[in-house]
Amino acid sequence: MSSTPALRHLFVGGYTEPEGNALGVSSLLNERSATRVRLEQVSTMELASPTWLVRHPQLPVLLATSEASPGRLSSLRWDRDGSLTLLSTVETAGDGACHIAITDDGAYAIVSSYRSGVLSVVPISPTGGLSEVSDSLKFVGSGPVADRQEGPHAHQVVIEGDEILSCDLGGDQIYRLRLDEGVLVQTGDPIRLPAGFGPRHLVVAQDHLVVAGELSGELWLGARDGDGWREAQLIPTSTREGLVQPSGIATDGTRVYVANRGVDTISAFDVDGPAGTLTPVAEFDCGGVWPRDISLDHGLLWVSNERSDTVAVFEVSPMPPIRAAVELALPTPTCVVLVHDLTAAEQKEAMS
Repeated sequence: MSSTPALRHLFVGGYTEPEGNALGVSSLLNERSATRVRLEQVSTMELASPTWLVRHPQLPVLLATSEASPGRLSSLRWDRDGSLTLLSTVETAGDGACHIAITDDGAYAIVSSYRSGVLSVVPISPTGGLSEVSDSLKFVGSGPVADRQEGPHAHQVVIEGDEILSCDLGGDQIYRLRLDEGVLVQTGDPIRLPAGFGPRHLVVAQDHLVVAGELSGELWLGARDGDGWREAQLIPTSTREGLVQPSGIATDGTRVYVANRGVDTISAFDVDGPAGTLTPVAEFDCGGVWPRDISLDHGLLWVSNERSDTVAVFEVSPMPPIRAAVELALPTPTCVVLVHDLTAAEQKEAMS
């Protein structure tokens, strides 16, 4: 496994009791040699079910959701040695906080609360501390899958240029919003998806939306149509027999990867923007059980296998990989954040 560019930190979120056996956010440090990467766990910040982590765009700070009732958002500062310091924690407007996006200027976090179907806006101070929720938006809608779509479920939020996109698994739609001085404003009608699709996560690739349908086991490819989006293609995420429940999705701009829980695979699709198509390339075992999320970083695909207590790392070129290049034993992992060697500005900030 190549050490270029140099990986410095790995942070892992996971489910704590009663859903899992993680203790909180795990911090691993790369004690690397000249020829290999060696990750050693050096610290744990105890939080309730920090199932999603995101890195601040300017500061050595992580934000972590607590998927609890009520939901919470915490900010954590990391030091060069991998130790973690809790800066602040605030309650979100809703239960089951499960996903975060941070504005490019680092001034606001937008949090999805799955159980309540709510988005919350949380201001971030210049030093990484959090203020109380400045605004919230309650989704409205339901779908035909009775036990999963009885009401709205805000599952993910993505900032794409000036627009905020948020998946509502319960209502089979993607909300389109913008942030105006800390206030959420709808910019247009939601993007409507097929009934029972259950949008979980999305990526943008070659000016197309690629959305993973947790309930239908499909990818939805959306092409721009004026100021909206239209369906260009609907394609199954797996060719395997059995339960197919797509979860994490990642892209390098030309290829899309999606994790399939149940059959426990990763599928890869090539994106042809001009043609408006997804073409299956490969499907391979995820290296564990119940791949909840995936992260693509410098040609490596990091798979958080929740129910086998492992993070598997694949070199995805050539495709398909033969086996995981690295497997890390970590309790009920749900997502990872990778940090390479700090920039000069980040080193200065970390030492101040």
